[in-house]
Amino acid sequence: MLYSKQLLEENFAQLNILEAEEMLFELNEGEHHAGVAEVVRVLAGR
Repeated sequence: MLYSKQLLEENFAQLNILEAEEMLFELNEGEHHAGVAEVVRVLAGR
């Protein structure tokens, strides 16, 4: 994983983080972008 939930929360501490989660996600975006990926989703506002 390029970024962790913790790293994103630290780097964007000036924002109001409403949701942050790490999860496994099944990609199906073509021949070279398919399979399970680790994903961090962050929803934040000012």
